[in-house]
Amino acid sequence: MSEKRHRERRAEEKLGVEKNRVATDKDGGVGEEAFSSNEGELVRRSGNHSHSETILSVRDGSHIDGEGKKEGEEGKEEVGAEDREGPDDLDNGVDDGVDGMGGSLVNGHAITRHHHNHDHLHDNSGSRREGTVESSIPRECGYYAAVSLELVRVVNDCLSAVSGSTHSLRVEESVLRERVKRAHVRETHLQDSVAEVLGTVMDDANKLLESVSLLENDIEQARNSSAMEDAIVEELLGYCDRSSGEINTSIGLELRALEERAGRLSGSSLETHGSTLGNTLFEGLIVCLLWGVWIIVETWLLLTMMVKRTVLVLKWLLI
Repeated sequence: MSEKRHRERRAEEKLGVEKNRVATDKDGGVGEEAFSSNEGELVRRSGNHSHSETILSVRDGSHIDGEGKKEGEEGKEEVGAEDREGPDDLDNGVDDGVDGMGGSLVNGHAITRHHHNHDHLHDNSGSRREGTVESSIPRECGYYAAVSLELVRVVNDCLSAVSGSTHSLRVEESVLRERVKRAHVRETHLQDSVAEVLGTVMDDANKLLESVSLLENDIEQARNSSAMEDAIVEELLGYCDRSSGEINTSIGLELRALEERAGRLSGSSLETHGSTLGNTLFEGLIVCLLWGVWIIVETWLLLTMMVKRTVLVLKWLLI
C-alpha cells in the first residue's frame, strides 16, 4: 500500500501545475502553448490576441473553438480510475501524454513550449501579457492523450512506411525498366552482330560451294575427254592392225607372183635353186621390214598415249 501511495503521490507531483512561463519577444510579441489542467486541454495562447485556440481536448473529447466556446458537453470525471489502471501504467501514460503534446517534465514541473508571434512585431502598446493555467490534469487524461497520440504516431508510421515502400517500388520499377531497355538494346546489338557474322559465313560457304562445283565440272569434263581419247586410240589401234594385215596379204601375193615369174624364167635347176634361195631371203627381209614398221608404230602409239595421260594427270593436280 505504501508503494502504491508513493506512486500516486509521484503522479500527482508530475501533474502539478506551475505558472506558465511566458516567452517575451524583443518587439513585444508573446505566444505560448500550455496545458490547461482545469479543462484538460492543450491550449495555444497568443499575447497579441484576446482569445485562445484549442488544439487538443484531453479530458472528455469535447471540442472548444477559437473563442473558448464548447461545442459538446463536458464529460464527467470517472471515479475509481486508479482501480482500473495501475500506477505504473498511469506514470507511463502521463509521461507519454506530456511528451507527445509538446511539453516535458523536469523535477515534477510542467515546462510549456513558447512560440513567438511574429505577425505583430509592430504593436505600439509594447505590453507584455502573461497566460497562466493553474490546475491539475486528471489521471485518466494523460492515459487517453497518450493512447490518442500513440494511435496518431502509429498511423503516421504506417503512412510513412507505405509511402516509403511505394517510392522504393517506383524506384525499383524504374531501375528494372532501365535494365530491360539496356537488355533489349544489347539483345538487338547481339542479333545484328550474329546476323552479320552469319551473313559473312554464308557468303564464304557459297563461294566455296561455287568453287567446288566448278572443280567438279572440270573433273567431269576431264573424264569425258579422256574417254573420248581412249575411244580414238582404240580406233587407231584397230586401224593399224587392219592396215598391217592388208600389207602382209598384199606382200605375200606379190611374192608369189614374183616366184612364179622367176620359175618361168629360170631354165636349170641350179638357177631354180638359186632363185629360190634369193626369193626366200628377199621374203625374209620384207617380213623383217614389216615387223620393224609395226614395232615402230606400236611404240609411237604407246609413247603418245603415255604422254597424254601424264598431261591429264598434271592438269588435274594443278587445278
